[in-house]
Amino acid sequence: MLKSYQGVIGITFTVKASRELKQRCKRDGLDTKASFFGTIDHFCLTEIVSPFISRLYGLTIKPIECKAYKELNDEFRNLLPNLEEVGNELKTEDYEMYESVFRALHQSGIILLESLGVVAVHILGNSEGCRKYIKSKYKSLYVDEYQDSSQTQHQLFLALLGLGLSAVAVGDVKQSIYAFRGSDPRYIKDLIDKPDVFEHHIVNINHRCHPSITNYSNRLFDSSCQLLPTQEIRVYQRVFNGTQLDVAKTLSKSINKLLIDGVISSFSDVAILVRNNKSLDFLKDGLEVPFRIFNDDPLSLINSDASKVMGSLLVYRYDQKSLISDTVELVSQYRSIALSEITSVRNIIKTMRNCSYLNKELVVDIAHQLLSREITNAEISALAGW
Repeated sequence: MLKSYQGVIGITFTVKASRELKQRCKRDGLDTKASFFGTIDHFCLTEIVSPFISRLYGLTIKPIECKAYKELNDEFRNLLPNLEEVGNELKTEDYEMYESVFRALHQSGIILLESLGVVAVHILGNSEGCRKYIKSKYKSLYVDEYQDSSQTQHQLFLALLGLGLSAVAVGDVKQSIYAFRGSDPRYIKDLIDKPDVFEHHIVNINHRCHPSITNYSNRLFDSSCQLLPTQEIRVYQRVFNGTQLDVAKTLSKSINKLLIDGVISSFSDVAILVRNNKSLDFLKDGLEVPFRIFNDDPLSLINSDASKVMGSLLVYRYDQKSLISDTVELVSQYRSIALSEITSVRNIIKTMRNCSYLNKELVVDIAHQLLSREITNAEISALAGW
């Protein structure tokens, strides 16, 4: 039985998944106020780095802002590897090499986004206060999509486990798709190889896909695997000749034919998945049917308090199922809200739905009122790309 100030840590790969997980827990009548639901970067920033980095690096008079490598000036960028290049991800063993850079960034009011995991692991290992805080506040740790964990995330997970938290990791090596940014399925295999620490359970029933799709996927990994019985085939392989632009044009013809034949009722019934952003650019230039691009959410990449709050405000505006209490609770993670303020805070948030026309300036102003701080240019730019 958890005490009123205790909760669990729920780590998901996307902000959307963490929001859904939290809402499901609330629907079951669980009190989630003391629990954390979010991405690993957000956990590192809000629960470890921001509260405890000053104990190791000293105080700074400048407000701390989380920035990506590409946002740094040349003075700092030249002291670091090119973190925009694939394969140049920071690892825990790199900490000592770049500690002076991390300290200099901190004194300038900056925490490097790409270093969050590395710095968090160092703080957890060297701050007794941080360890006591985590041990007293959290009792369990749940990590989804563990096959996409990086080396630093894996080390952080093991460090939290070492504090006595019970832990559950969910993942499938067949679904590992983020090797290009440091993820490696060997880390979930490492957990499987620790029977004294982890119980390994296999989920071998797929409730999401038609059996023919499951068969296709399994055969890609094992040509001799046992196939599931099915009377219908719903997945096909096609090979196209030509450039990626030619493929886009061929896809356009196929999509139009599906519409004419009545297989689909609108273009929105079709989704095209690509391997990387470069392929996405080729596809965008070659498609001859109406389409909309879905890629990374700029606000979630910033990963600051303001970006999280602005994202929550936008969800509240456009998702009628979203509750005002979700945004109030999020704001309360970043600043104390007195009981006398609750009504005022709720009224400020309600402006998002009550206004007839929503623009960037209004969202920025509401976030400013809620957090009582200026919204940075980087955060405003990310909002503009939402």
